Amino acid sequence: MMGFDLSTLELQSSEDVEVRVQTFRTLLKAHRLLRASMLQDLERHRPTEIDYINGVIPKQAEGTGILTPFNSLVVQCVKQAEEHQTMPDFETNLKRFAYCLKENE
Repeated sequence: MMGFDLSTLELQSSEDVEVRVQTFRTLLKAHRLLRASMLQDLERHRPTEIDYINGVIPKQAEGTGILTPFNSLVVQCVKQAEEHQTMPDFETNLKRFAYCLKENE
């Protein structure tokens, strides 16, 4: 991505979250006006394709002993937004992921 080594974004612990978020904000600033199709679906109160994107991963992992807490949380956040016809809140979701990271360390 624009000559950036994506492996440097890997989280080693929950303490890395804030620094990585700032890095993502810097990297993605040039693309801030783009609107993901799933976001457009939520804005238009249409069903999203979350089950076919992130939802596949937890389903495939069932019964294997492989945990997929972050994909499961993505699905949960999007499903809640669909159900309540609300837009996802970045800061609220960031806290949910930070908590999930701490639980899974």
